[in-house]
Amino acid sequence: MVKRIFVFSSMEFEVAAKNVWETDYRAAWKSYRNRGYKTVPEIVFWNLKANSIASPVVYSSPVDDKHKGLSLMTGFSKSMLCVFFKGDGVLKLEDVKKLALVPEPEDVMKSAISGEEYQNLIVFD
Repeated sequence: MVKRIFVFSSMEFEVAAKNVWETDYRAAWKSYRNRGYKTVPEIVFWNLKANSIASPVVYSSPVDDKHKGLSLMTGFSKSMLCVFFKGDGVLKLEDVKKLALVPEPEDVMKSAISGEEYQNLIVFD
C-alpha cells in the first residue's frame, strides 16, 4: 500500500474542493476499508503559494487536530521538500522521536531543524 499521498495546490484548499473535507475523508476511509485495509495512507496537503498562511486549525484548512496522519504545509520550501523525500521517500524521524505510525506536524518541524547546521544555534526564550 502507498504510505504517503501528497496533494499539491497553489490555492487555499476550501477553494479547490467541491465537498466538505470531512465527507471526503470519510469516503476515503470507507473505500480503503472496503478493500481490506485497516488505515488510509498519510496525507500531506501542501499549498505551494508562498504568501498564504495556514495551520491545522485555520478555517480554510482541510485538516484539523483530531485527524491523525494528516499534515498541512504552506509555502514552498526546498528544505522541507528534502525532509519529506529523504531516503526512499519516507520521512525519517528516528532522531526526533520514535513514532508508532505517522509523524505529527511538530515532529516534521523538529526533523527539519535537527540537522548538523542548526546545532550551534542558541534559542533565547
